[in-house]
Amino acid sequence: MATQSKIQGTGIILGFLLASFVAEFSTGALADPPPIYPATGNSISTPAGDPQARVGRISLIDGTVSFHTPDQDQWSYATLNYPVVGGNSFWTEPGARAEIQAGSTALRLDGGTETNIDELDDHGLRAEVSQGTVNLHVGAMAAGEAYQITTPHGVINVLQSGTYRITTGENVPDEVAVLRGAAQVTQAGDPGDTLTVAAGETASIPPDKPSSVSMQATVPTVFDNWSLTRDNYEEPRQTAHYVSPEMTGYEDLDNYGIWSTEPGYGAVWVPSAVPVGWVPYHYGHWVWVSPWGWTWIDEAPWGFAPFHYGRWAYFHNHWGWTPGVIATRPVYAPALVAFVGGNGWSVSLGIGEQPVGWFPLGPGEVYHPGYHVSRDYVRHVNITNVRNVTDITHVTTVQTANASFANRRFATVVSAKDFSASRPVDKAALHVSADRLAAAPVAATSAPPVAHDRHFISGTRAPAPPVAPHAPTVVNSVTEKPAAETRSNAPDHAPGPPIRHRDTTAGASWNRATSVPSPAVVQRNMVASPASIQTRPVANIRQTTARPAPREISVQHPVQTAPLTPSHEGWVRRQPTAAPAASTPRTEPHNEQSHGGEHSDQRGQVPNH
Repeated sequence: MATQSKIQGTGIILGFLLASFVAEFSTGALADPPPIYPATGNSISTPAGDPQARVGRISLIDGTVSFHTPDQDQWSYATLNYPVVGGNSFWTEPGARAEIQAGSTALRLDGGTETNIDELDDHGLRAEVSQGTVNLHVGAMAAGEAYQITTPHGVINVLQSGTYRITTGENVPDEVAVLRGAAQVTQAGDPGDTLTVAAGETASIPPDKPSSVSMQATVPTVFDNWSLTRDNYEEPRQTAHYVSPEMTGYEDLDNYGIWSTEPGYGAVWVPSAVPVGWVPYHYGHWVWVSPWGWTWIDEAPWGFAPFHYGRWAYFHNHWGWTPGVIATRPVYAPALVAFVGGNGWSVSLGIGEQPVGWFPLGPGEVYHPGYHVSRDYVRHVNITNVRNVTDITHVTTVQTANASFANRRFATVVSAKDFSASRPVDKAALHVSADRLAAAPVAATSAPPVAHDRHFISGTRAPAPPVAPHAPTVVNSVTEKPAAETRSNAPDHAPGPPIRHRDTTAGASWNRATSVPSPAVVQRNMVASPASIQTRPVANIRQTTARPAPREISVQHPVQTAPLTPSHEGWVRRQPTAAPAASTPRTEPHNEQSHGGEHSDQRGQVPNH
């Protein structure tokens, strides 16, 4: 009986503690900083069929930058905050620059650069640079990730986090400069010899004489220093206390808002300069991005992270964004909103026109994807903002349609025609009374009842493309696709080189599973010894038949007297600080007259006789 009483008493205590924990976790405010939840990332694999957790975004456009998706046969103007995934292609006119950011990784394009993003997902980045110059900054390189740049003459695999510049073209040498980190260059052809480039070195590989490889000390360029200013701008500061650096778009928040801790919400970010009456998901437009479907593109320079992660709350007569608990690799969503409309609901529109509306989800409200996903995906995309896991996995679509939403009265409504044409929402928004909004049914999933026309190219209208003499003539690797049918409201084409229809068959894929180890790094006479470089397995590039084993290219390496160091003035070579000389006892001046010509010993003292 005594033992049974002890067990019962222990059970009561544990039950009380568990109930207290659940109550605090369900209703209490987040700590400052919030806890870290390793919901996604390399520790959890993405189930087959689920979209990737990580995407990139177009984070900077300076000058004329063109863009197209795999199913488009014409260039359109690039749009700020457009999500970047595998299959996207970019072209910067001479004198223009662009930046693609994905978490702590940034790929920057100098003028006259053509780049194809072959893969950008939870496992890293693989891009093809056909011509021009790119700067790749890898802030963090987790186990299992790979970063690779392919040129007409070879493949560059990143071995460490760091900063890299690659210049290439059909008839110009490949130039691979490592400002910080280490890279391995694999030459095109058989046997595909390799070269390891360490920090502070630049390899030059002629296209016509692959064996004539030279190596020099890296001389930073204007583009290198401009890219470094972007790195300094994106350096984690206050925002790093509240979100993961792998949240795409986080780096802009410090410059456009302030952070605070609010009871019931935890960490909250408030935008500092928005129009009177501003509402989330009102200043921007909708586009179709596969595989997610309709995706929100916000026009604010900071308008990526707060519209694809977290939730929005309205308090103290203003809006605040709540990121929730910190996830190691947060899961991207196309738009964290609930849609209204359908079932006979209508507003004052023309005959045959249908309205579509939406409002931002609030803290604790479950996001139900309108695209095909697994149950695990629904949990991962919600877990940082919905603290009760039961709410995520057991809320049915019927319950969602009948739920009470905190931000429903702030819904934005446009016609389905304006929605599908990607027109600016703030100019197409309809005035709808509060009574009509209250009567609007909420869709069971976050997908509007709007059809997608795959032939429509959204974006800013652009003039017809000029002839690009700097663009190489390329023979397409697959049958040329017929020109897509255009609609009267589709934009004209943006400038750019001939679109390259790349072979995306399995034989040309990035085979991570059959990766081969990198050759050993050769010891060189450098200030920073490359013997400390930890080589990583790199992808087996299009190896379908047996061929000779690659060899490490023998080349004369430069002697660096000082390492490259980033500074606010740019990349500089700082001489190592000389160690202070060892102190020695003071030596008395020698005076032959006073000491009768006797000499002092090694301690500067006159011996006694």
